[in-house]
Amino acid sequence: MVQVTGRRTYAGLALVTLLMLLVGPAQARLLVAPDTTLEGAIAAYEQGAYAEAEAMLSPLVEENPAYLDPREGAAAYWLGLVHEARGNAERMRQVWQKGLNELIQDGRFDVRLADAYLEVLTVAGEVEYLDEAVDIYRTLLFTLDAGLASEAREVFDAHLGFLSLVVDDEVWAEAVEVPSGSRPSAWTVKAGAGPKLVEWWRAQDPLPATRRNERLEEHLSRVAHARANYGCATECASGLDARGEVYVRYGEPEWETAVSWNSAEIADLFRPGVAINLSDFPDNAFWRYGDLDRAAYFVFVDDGGTWKVGTVEDLIPETLRYGLTETGRGRTKSEMLITILFVIYRELGPLHPDFTSRYGAVASYIDKYQQSETRDPRTGQAWGMMSDLTEPPHVFGQQFLLRNRTEDDEARYRRTLYVPEQASAVLRDAEVLPLAVRTARFLADDGTTRTEIYWSPEPGSLTPSRRQRQRLRAEGSPDQGRYVLRQTTVQKNADYVDRVVSRDHFYVEGLERRGANAIPVQTVVARGDTGRYHLAMQWDQYQAGRARDQVQLGERIKVGTYRLDSLSALPSDPATLILSDLRPEFVLRDQNGEPRFDAAPTPYPFGTITPELALALYFEVYHLTRGPDDLARYTVDYEITRRGTSELLRFLGMGGEERTASQTSYTHDGRTARETIFVDMSDWRGQGEVTITVRVTDETTGQQTSRSIDFELDT
Repeated sequence: MVQVTGRRTYAGLALVTLLMLLVGPAQARLLVAPDTTLEGAIAAYEQGAYAEAEAMLSPLVEENPAYLDPREGAAAYWLGLVHEARGNAERMRQVWQKGLNELIQDGRFDVRLADAYLEVLTVAGEVEYLDEAVDIYRTLLFTLDAGLASEAREVFDAHLGFLSLVVDDEVWAEAVEVPSGSRPSAWTVKAGAGPKLVEWWRAQDPLPATRRNERLEEHLSRVAHARANYGCATECASGLDARGEVYVRYGEPEWETAVSWNSAEIADLFRPGVAINLSDFPDNAFWRYGDLDRAAYFVFVDDGGTWKVGTVEDLIPETLRYGLTETGRGRTKSEMLITILFVIYRELGPLHPDFTSRYGAVASYIDKYQQSETRDPRTGQAWGMMSDLTEPPHVFGQQFLLRNRTEDDEARYRRTLYVPEQASAVLRDAEVLPLAVRTARFLADDGTTRTEIYWSPEPGSLTPSRRQRQRLRAEGSPDQGRYVLRQTTVQKNADYVDRVVSRDHFYVEGLERRGANAIPVQTVVARGDTGRYHLAMQWDQYQAGRARDQVQLGERIKVGTYRLDSLSALPSDPATLILSDLRPEFVLRDQNGEPRFDAAPTPYPFGTITPELALALYFEVYHLTRGPDDLARYTVDYEITRRGTSELLRFLGMGGEERTASQTSYTHDGRTARETIFVDMSDWRGQGEVTITVRVTDETTGQQTSRSIDFELDT
């Protein structure tokens, strides 16, 4: 719990002004007591006179829960601390909740009160508390900006440390300047940092169809757990040790264990000759995130009270990492080292392939070593080693330590390559529904932007996997081949506030007969956008039952999501030539193989094309200028660029780039033209990336504009 002692000047007026802009004009409130009443209560609290402090604070807060002193902050904050000190956690929570809500309703804010109440909610970890915690956290984070007063900045330092673990590098650099090796108190918060970070969190919502931001809820829960279990008060910039930082990044590990030093083999090592004892073996932990990547595992070691990400070598007592010689003492140390390696890899070997082969090598050596020893039949003492053991213990120990270092370095490098900086577990257990999605923006008559979204499930993607069918059968709801696909589109304004939410449902059965055409290409239209906006889509596939004429939703089988952040509306300036986005369309062919433009076109949302595909591109041109004859004249150029390898170049082992281009001139009696061009790729073979660029030139004004679209060519 955040405790604030000593006297601090509360300079929160700038924050109050900012929050007033967010929540509306403040209502007038009278301060019901002079400042000395609150100061006296705080002094009593700091001296441990909790009953006296409560007697002074309770009437003040009961009459005005939103009492906010310019020097000492919210009275409710201090009363909550008093209740906590007296062991009344529920009363503390109630006072903080009411005080904060009243302040926000008045258009005011107290950073310390918000932070303290936020911690209470996140430690509880219940969903209804997390929903409230997200709202408070967003408001708290919004107030983060350059020039914060010292007591507010102290509150934010902890949150900055946690944020540094998960926020994208580019966004983080725009929000905070971090000198190398420094702690958050030395970081420079840039102007506008708070709103920028709030916007970043809004963009992380993994399930846009829900009103909640499950990723932010997950982050707050992880932070609360890490603070409670993996705190690091002095040496760690984030305020967490290495375990806590990994926990905030990735959450609960898929597998967690520790190498135990209580085995009989370890007990046998405590003998004369080499002085080691149980305290030389560090506390440790092994975490695996196999669902992220094979490289996602961590060995943690307690290094003098601070946990760090270590290696297997860090688990070995330091005195056994050197002095491995053929002398009596050196041999003893070598034998002890090999025994410890055996114990370590016996536990870690079954948990990850990186350790399996090492365990096999150590176990095999021990077997050979034990078989090679000759002993005095009277005393049982070892006389020496038989000649068939090619590596004496000190050589094997030295070589194996080198192997450990090499392979652990390689594992660390693979982790930097293949493991993301942070990952959410919100959809970790859900099977992904692959979908083809494309969008195109058009200018509406009223000057706003109309966005069309074209989507279709990838061929075969609606069929549950074998693993899904096994799971459904084990849970008593075997797959019946009937499904409901619920599609949700969320249109958000520039501040990520939901503007329009639309839903549609599709009933699907008989996938064996219908195959890829189970759901034809669909079009969703978002209207009325200006400036910057965001789109998010979610598809939930459920098992479907029937109750007479009503389809019922059963178990959720798959989830698919798609989002477009920071879209820009098309300019509506009538003096500027504007080109819409390109809409790819599948065109039917007649019996001679020629494209039929008289048939209704079908949008083509897929990313792969073939030379046989009859592909057209539809686009609209706005704000053409008519000449003296009252006609607009414009030229359309299109160019196809394929980066890849032709058959000849591939045969020669060389890369290549192919281009083809075409130009057509048009006249039009209006200022808006609608065109469709057929893209002939029948002569193209091989594989590669294809970019199609359409360029429009207004011959009257000389203005020019262009759009491009990308595909993968596959033959």
